Amino acid sequence: MKTLHRLSVLATLMATAAAPAFAQDTTSAIQSVTLYESGLAELTRATGGAQTVTLRVPMRDVNDILKSLLVRGAGVTGAKITMDGSDPVGDAFSRLPFPPEAVTDTSALFTAVPGLRVTINNNLTGVIVGVGEVCKKDAGCHMSLDILDDEGTITHAEINVGGSIKLLDAEIVEGITTGLASLRAAAGDTTRDITLVMTGNDVSDAQVSYVISAPAWKTSYRAITGNNGSVNLQGWAVVENATGEDWSGIQMTLSSGSPVTLQSNLFGRDWRSRDDVSYVQEEPVFASPMFKGMSADSNEGMDLQRLAAAPVAAISSGAVMSDSAVDSRFALPGEQNIPAGKILSVPFLTESIDATQLALWKGSLSTNTGNPDLILNIDNNLDVRLPAGIVTISEGKTGIVRASDPKTMFVGDASMPIVAPGEEVDVKYGTDRHIEISERTSASTQQTSVTIANGMLQVNGFERSETTYKVTLHSGAGRAVTIDHPQIPEWNTTAYVDGATTLEMSEETSGGQNWERFAMVLPADQSEATLTVTGERPTMQIRELSSMNSDAFLQWSGSVTTDAEKAFLDTAASLSGTISDLQGVLTSIRETLAQKDADQARTRDNISAAGVGTPAHDRFMKTLIELEDEIVDARSQEAELNTNLVNARSALEDHLAAGI
Repeated sequence: MKTLHRLSVLATLMATAAAPAFAQDTTSAIQSVTLYESGLAELTRATGGAQTVTLRVPMRDVNDILKSLLVRGAGVTGAKITMDGSDPVGDAFSRLPFPPEAVTDTSALFTAVPGLRVTINNNLTGVIVGVGEVCKKDAGCHMSLDILDDEGTITHAEINVGGSIKLLDAEIVEGITTGLASLRAAAGDTTRDITLVMTGNDVSDAQVSYVISAPAWKTSYRAITGNNGSVNLQGWAVVENATGEDWSGIQMTLSSGSPVTLQSNLFGRDWRSRDDVSYVQEEPVFASPMFKGMSADSNEGMDLQRLAAAPVAAISSGAVMSDSAVDSRFALPGEQNIPAGKILSVPFLTESIDATQLALWKGSLSTNTGNPDLILNIDNNLDVRLPAGIVTISEGKTGIVRASDPKTMFVGDASMPIVAPGEEVDVKYGTDRHIEISERTSASTQQTSVTIANGMLQVNGFERSETTYKVTLHSGAGRAVTIDHPQIPEWNTTAYVDGATTLEMSEETSGGQNWERFAMVLPADQSEATLTVTGERPTMQIRELSSMNSDAFLQWSGSVTTDAEKAFLDTAASLSGTISDLQGVLTSIRETLAQKDADQARTRDNISAAGVGTPAHDRFMKTLIELEDEIVDARSQEAELNTNLVNARSALEDHLAAGI
């Protein structure tokens, strides 16, 4: 029941409200569209001599338009944009004495605005002083009001079905009308009206352009191979119009590139926190020259002439195909028509491209067996980069698509990356099951020379890697096979082939790896061939002679190339052996001294324990004298060995320093 009363009141109020006028797009139709692979569309509209233009745009595009809208044209000296804010309902009710729910709930209205003057059921006039609800078993619930009339009498009035309440406060009625209009607009708040005002005298030939989000256009290639080392390449663009507006008679340009694209919430409100300093009166932000004449409550737009540089010059479409540092562009000939929500697929490129079909095996410097890939090697001889996309490859005798040509047939799909002008890429479209390749790799090292100089032993040699690729044709003969062998920096490569008529070598780079490419042809009477690729690189080891022992000297003595070097190392081995022998004897003497020192200390303890004049005392004294004599002899030997060891080390150092 309460709902019925709400509707009856709203119906009365809406009958007294003026219907809002919906703004229409006053611009001309879209004149040109540039689509980007990054998911953007640049729309250009011709506005002629109009100085006020209204764009009705989807909410999703508002931020992009505020970010990118450009104005150009003769006589244009400045421009500004105005539009409703991001919270039109909140803005509308911020000036009304009741909240949004009050316009759809009469009891909430009467509670929010006490003292409203009304006429109930066309016979009771007064001021509302109380709002209630009456519930009866048979009639349900309905509103009740306490009315204070002009005589001071309070009457309890029940608003039954079909009852009416007439508001006598014109300001409140106007506020309800305004609030309803804002709620009605917000209910379908999917668009915004953006009003652009251009200033200047004799404005003419004006254009507005802006960049918005759009479905990325996609590329689908048709590659028809021929027998002349080229392919007929057709690039088809798949384009979707998701702007909600028909594109009729537009000039369309496709951009292939990777420009930086960013988003910014220019439309949403950005409330900043401020410190509360009660005794400082700061100058409002709108007092700055950039915002001169604007207030915090102003509905005026921001003057773009003050915020931006002079109008930007229009981008020239140039030729049908053009290339720049940022992108390549393909301007489609004629006018294009794409209704809203429709997809168009249309050729944007038809050129003869240098290309070669290969049966390609990529080596891995390991043991492996398998089948080579079917590759289309594309060399972009055009002046524009080719967009990335899927490639459908067909074989044709002439390389030209003809429905009646029985020689044209599908052979596979491939994924093609972006190909810059002059760049060469391999795209795989299948596997050649008629060819088997067996790869085997072995590695070895070899010493070539040992030399002595400046107290150093230099060992020269090389590392060697040998990879054998055995090619077997299981069916057919007279095939061309290409093998990519990994190129290792600083390695020298040689190759020979057995069973093939030709062997051509070139260098390729793909996937960050450098390759040596070997192209060979097996003759018609040959079903097997072997390619052997040998890689070598020199090695060098440096060892300090002073860090070597006698065994190492003797070991390298048998590897040096001259008699003088051998004699030098033999002498070094002898001197080093003497040092080793002396160190061994010295170690033994020191161990003997340590034992005799212990025996001497123990004998002295025994003498102290035995009584003077006793046989034991005399025996221990004799032993002590003998030990002391032995210790003196051992220390003399130790001193002599130390001297000999110092001399031997000096002799070795002098020998090594003297060199050969």
